[in-house]
Amino acid sequence: MRSLTISLDAYKLLRNRFISTFKRDKLANATEADRRIIAEGSGWVHGGDAIVDAELYQGMAGRRDFQVFKKLYGMDPSIVLRISM
Repeated sequence: MRSLTISLDAYKLLRNRFISTFKRDKLANATEADRRIIAEGSGWVHGGDAIVDAELYQGMAGRRDFQVFKKLYGMDPSIVLRISM
């Protein structure tokens, strides 16, 4: 079941919104791209999902604000992905 959740593109977009909202609300350093992500996202983000959020940092089109993830979860996204295997 977990692999199904991770594979849903819509869910990944929602998790992307969660990280951008954290940047805006807690770190006060949201970019214009973050504001677009928040505006386009759904309003039902209420908690973290470290594994799916870590996947947002993979690949060429992945997020590059690694320090935000570290502040949010206390570790690098690559560590979260290794632990989850």
